[in-house]
Amino acid sequence: MRRYLKTVQNHWIYLAGALLLAGCNLHLFRGVAPSALIYSHDAVMAGQWYRILTHSLVHVSWYHLLLDGSCTVVLLRTMDIPAPVKIGAALFCQLSSLLFSVLFSPLIRLTGFCGLSGIGHGLMFMAGILWLFPKKQEQPGGRGARIFGGLFCLLSLAKSFAELYTGDLFLLSSHQGYLGTPIIHAHAGGVIGGGAAALVMRWMDRKKTAIPVDKLRSQPY
Repeated sequence: MRRYLKTVQNHWIYLAGALLLAGCNLHLFRGVAPSALIYSHDAVMAGQWYRILTHSLVHVSWYHLLLDGSCTVVLLRTMDIPAPVKIGAALFCQLSSLLFSVLFSPLIRLTGFCGLSGIGHGLMFMAGILWLFPKKQEQPGGRGARIFGGLFCLLSLAKSFAELYTGDLFLLSSHQGYLGTPIIHAHAGGVIGGGAAALVMRWMDRKKTAIPVDKLRSQPY
């Protein structure tokens, strides 16, 4: 029964996510540039705080939406954690990605910011950590899971911080004209958020499984 409820809950969350994506990308059907829901520094400072949450759902082209959306969904489905935790982790990655970009990107105030790529990079790093370090009460996923976990962590870290070092998006020429003006700091910010979310999860897992002190005292010697 619990497994059935978990499946239903996941389906409803993915359906709600799809509807939100569709609603935030209606401009693609009309062939116009996004403006109302993207992150705009001036608009947020003027009181349009909702853009902090909506900007990740907005995309500049169908290619941009398909690329970011498919990667994010695949990464969410790879993690065997409750659906509410997935939502919380995605929000954590989103806010970390945005904050890092606002603090360090010279472009974000000029061009604005939108897209799920920061969240995607954060979820990739988070999934890698969860595979590398499973919960104590879970059976380890084996060598294959740890290899994939290590690869996910290495690739997301290397790509994000190489982009910061070079100042260019990885394989930018193959995406030219489809992604708008990339904010490269968003990927590194997402990775930082994903790592922090994974560490918080594992810390909470340890706290739940820790044996209370009074029980330790009652154990026979």
